[in-house]
Amino acid sequence: MEKLVDLVAPRSVRGLIVKASLLVAVFTAFDFVVSRATHSLTSENQFAASVVTFLIGAPFGLFVMCIIRTQRALRDKLRYLSETDLLTGLPNRQAFLAHAASTLENCPHAIIMMIDVDHFKSINDTYGHHFGDICLTRIGSHLREHIRNNDIIGRIGGEEFALLLPNSDKSVADAISGRICQTITVETIREREDTLALDVTMSVGVATARRGQSLTDLMQHADFALYEAKASGRARAVFHDPETHPALTATA
Repeated sequence: MEKLVDLVAPRSVRGLIVKASLLVAVFTAFDFVVSRATHSLTSENQFAASVVTFLIGAPFGLFVMCIIRTQRALRDKLRYLSETDLLTGLPNRQAFLAHAASTLENCPHAIIMMIDVDHFKSINDTYGHHFGDICLTRIGSHLREHIRNNDIIGRIGGEEFALLLPNSDKSVADAISGRICQTITVETIREREDTLALDVTMSVGVATARRGQSLTDLMQHADFALYEAKASGRARAVFHDPETHPALTATA
């Protein structure tokens, strides 16, 4: 299906121009052949017919090119909507899982982080879901600011995020998780025109990939570490110990 879409709507402007030019050429050649076969044109009339045919074919080609460009824009828009969490602007759960799984297959030396906003239920209950959405939007910006260009991040549900660090070791994970766990201040102006400012923190569970390990298992190990980070005080990062599997219960 993807190949068919690319055939109908090329990705590059050059591809669009080439396809439109080919359509014009094919239309012109076809019309010329038909005209010659049916009317036995003289040399003088052949030239005139070619000019007329091109004048007819050129608008047709431009029209087709406009359709193709519209299709391409629609395809890109639909793809964005299907892969993006519109509140934070980050990839959604489906997009993250697909990209992370593909990357993990080709890059076994990776680290994953499960990130959860501390006391988020209390924030929603106390200040309302609108302020909760503002917090999530601010957190999305905070996460984007503190990761590398090749890292894979996504909002996987509610107040929980996931981050895959390809080709990374513990020192890299320590640096990034330390920046993520920094307290951020979320502000908004309420109806009474007073400013509401709230300090928000996140807890992080970290797990290192082992060769042949699935993304699901790796995320589960990071979840164990996340539960431990919350149980031990929050606003911190905890690395999963592969020798143990602590049976902890997540706390809100």
